[in-house]
Amino acid sequence: MQINKDKTSQKIVNFTKNISFEDLPIETIKQAKNLIIDTLACIMAGSSAAGVKEVKEIFDNLGGNQQANIIGFDQKNSVVNSAFINSVMCHARDFDDTHDGSIHHGCVTLLPFLFALTQYLKINNKKISGKDFLLSLIIGLEVSNKIGLSFIKYLHTGWLPTTLWGPFGCIAAGAKIMNFSDEKILNGLGLAYSQINGNRQVLIDGVLAKRIQPAFATQASFNALFMAEKNIVGAQRVFEGDYSIANLFTNGKMDLENINELGKSYETEKISIKPYPSCRCTHPVIDAALSLKINPQFKLNKLSKLEIYLPPKSFGQIGQKFKIRENPQVDAQFSAQYTTALILIEGKISIVDFENINIFMRKDIEKLAKKITVIEHFKNEPSLTPIKMVAYLKGGETIEKQINQPKGNCLNPLSNEDLENKFFDCAKYSIKKYKTEELSSIIRMVKNIEKMKDMTVLIDLL
Repeated sequence: MQINKDKTSQKIVNFTKNISFEDLPIETIKQAKNLIIDTLACIMAGSSAAGVKEVKEIFDNLGGNQQANIIGFDQKNSVVNSAFINSVMCHARDFDDTHDGSIHHGCVTLLPFLFALTQYLKINNKKISGKDFLLSLIIGLEVSNKIGLSFIKYLHTGWLPTTLWGPFGCIAAGAKIMNFSDEKILNGLGLAYSQINGNRQVLIDGVLAKRIQPAFATQASFNALFMAEKNIVGAQRVFEGDYSIANLFTNGKMDLENINELGKSYETEKISIKPYPSCRCTHPVIDAALSLKINPQFKLNKLSKLEIYLPPKSFGQIGQKFKIRENPQVDAQFSAQYTTALILIEGKISIVDFENINIFMRKDIEKLAKKITVIEHFKNEPSLTPIKMVAYLKGGETIEKQINQPKGNCLNPLSNEDLENKFFDCAKYSIKKYKTEELSSIIRMVKNIEKMKDMTVLIDLL
């Protein structure tokens, strides 16, 4: 029986097959390099985070062929297991990049996948150059973010975009590296669709599993890629079938013109690099609190009450009343109240502020956080901004601040100095202790990645 093919999936296939490195805009290439540097920083910092040791021990005990590096550790594991652990580490501090428009963390799934796949292919006598690696990374980011943009307006807040769209990006990226035929790419997309999952209940419950969910998407991506390589047939109508993404996830609604833009406009340069180690939805809130903190009119002892207005997607993630539960790190990182209180008292924010012991000890921050009210507003906005903060002072004065473009956004980007400072700061938390020159060498290599003949040289350095 002939199965009707999905025209939208075919557009992803055509983009994946036909694009070359020479087609890429300079700014897109530059941002992709920055994202590699940033993702490596996040993985290094995450190597010492809560839960990582236990996850690694599980996969050490399960064993596997020694195919790929676990960044920051001496041991190798199978291509799938190593990618899983690297993904967990990348997300463990909640410091990884975000595409603000689709609220999607692209690199946390995609780069651990590509690092491991590159090493796997080297074992099988295929070297991946830095240029090919970079092209595949950008393909994966473009596909996953364009899909995300197509559905974000209609997607229930309870779904986690990273675990929904990440596998599709990985399939496109892996298919480019492995030179898949049209049929294999279509099968890979369909096999990815058979596995996509992920919800935010772990966030609402404040549990450590929040850090692990993107790794499940990385794992699913390898399942789909290797099955497609063996010509196992996947669903052919991911976007247009009776039980397609739109019909099951968004009540039949989608804006697929975003996918029509593949290769015409680029989302990679719009991906935000996080300046603060907390949920991206807290970042405009933190920016507003920083602005309030330095306002000469504002004095903390004069604060009567404070209100934060959030659009629905942000409210669903960071708008709950703050309380310390089993995993205080998650509670604090996903709280508009806690991050605001932290800034108003300390005037800055860093990884150490979200260590469980420090959250337990800071009763002053907890007390102030419980006095802050969060209100759902801007109800027609699908993204994480705008947000508004209103401080009411004793005496009747009010100070109001609205944030439309949080720091790290392409319209308010981190400087090169900011990026490198984040990289070196994250390295301080790494299980493996790197020398300054080693870290500088990694940055130099990434900035000149298109000149590399074999990407495993960089990966082995880590």
